[in-house]
Amino acid sequence: MQNAAGLITDILYKEKPEYTSLPAVILVLFDSIIGNIEGIPVVLIVPIRRKTGSCFRLQFPLSLAWATAHKSKKEFAVGLSFVAIFRVRSLDDILFKHFSFNRLSIIRISVTKKNVISDTME
Repeated sequence: MQNAAGLITDILYKEKPEYTSLPAVILVLFDSIIGNIEGIPVVLIVPIRRKTGSCFRLQFPLSLAWATAHKSKKEFAVGLSFVAIFRVRSLDDILFKHFSFNRLSIIRISVTKKNVISDTME
């Protein structure tokens, strides 16, 4: 499951958690991974203990994931839109909210579109 992207569906605590306590388990839904409890399509992630020297830490083996569109260069609005859309792997992974069609149509006539495309391909 290393480098797999999932969606946190729930965070569960003990019945009477202390103010500073970690959750007991985090439930994560993965597209291509079957859960570790039969009939439940999520994976239970529990805290792990790491010891270094005389100290230890208790943490969940999770990393945040997000996408950026930093390579938009000269044409800020047009380039930013193009790069963000180009990096999406499937239509299920994108949401257009308050987004005008005009912004997409400008990409087609953009003077530096070739630069944005070549930078995105790197």
